[in-house]
Amino acid sequence: APYPGISLPPDTTVCNNGPSLTFKSTPINAFQPYKIWWSTLKNANGDSLTTGSITEKITRDTAYRVNILDQGCTNYDSIRVHVKQLPKPNIGPDQRGCWGHPVMLSTGLKHEPIVKWTWILPKDTQRNAFRGDTIQALDSGMYVVSVQDSIGCPGTDTANVFFNPPVSAKKVDSTVCLNATVTLRAGIGGPGASYLWIDQIHNNKIVSTAPSFTF
Repeated sequence: APYPGISLPPDTTVCNNGPSLTFKSTPINAFQPYKIWWSTLKNANGDSLTTGSITEKITRDTAYRVNILDQGCTNYDSIRVHVKQLPKPNIGPDQRGCWGHPVMLSTGLKHEPIVKWTWILPKDTQRNAFRGDTIQALDSGMYVVSVQDSIGCPGTDTANVFFNPPVSAKKVDSTVCLNATVTLRAGIGGPGASYLWIDQIHNNKIVSTAPSFTF
């Protein structure tokens, strides 16, 4: 008669922190009553598990061996499970930029097969708004990148980007009478803007830090 055997799925790689996995053994050329037991797994009493399949939460590289005994003949099979760490994109801290000057965001990874960017605004969300490992952020909002490696292990990172409002300075030359008072206004600066008035005739002296300057 053919020699009895038992078979497990091939060796595999799984993502770290993934769901529990079920491994089912398949007897080959075996006839009831036969005995199955797992060399590396014990029950609450310390005895080897004797079920045909197991369900395990894999947290590190592991190997499982299953044995079969049929009419005095024994055989076994084994499976190795490699745990792959999740990709960790890092697009950096929250950033503040100037309007009209893009902020570069990069995953910091080497060309993962799947890279998706989401741009979240106060009243809108644009998914798959950008492509590639590096993008140019041109407007304020929350930028979320989601990546998957070659076996589908996921990773994500988020950064907020805020652009200061555009600055519009008034460049109007003026002619006034001697000893007259003149008020100059910087223009549109937006909330949080800072101002610096410099007298270029007198040694580049700072004369004011207010939105307007009277002299």
